Amino acid sequence: MLMQIEITRQEFIYYGAIAGATLGFLLGLAILILASRKGKTKLGVIGLICSTLGGAISGILAIIVTGIFIWLILKKPETETTNAASTETSDAFKSEVSDSGNSDSVH
Repeated sequence: MLMQIEITRQEFIYYGAIAGATLGFLLGLAILILASRKGKTKLGVIGLICSTLGGAISGILAIIVTGIFIWLILKKPETETTNAASTETSDAFKSEVSDSGNSDSVH
């Protein structure tokens, strides 16, 4: 003999939100791992939170948010500290080139 399980509409919505938030959290972890490897941990944490909240609203929204954040992580320009380091390196290279050009003209 099988027992029938009945849940209310409100319980169904709660269970769906919990399942969606779980999906969003798992997808958000992928965002966080990718972001930390690219040196953009802050963007990864924001992506994790947005994906989890989006999943609580709708499972498909978690997937869309994940796609957007992955695109932002992969397409966003380098951070300011990386740009400053590359600028210093290029300035040092330029000064070496100009110094070598001056030393050749002196000889």
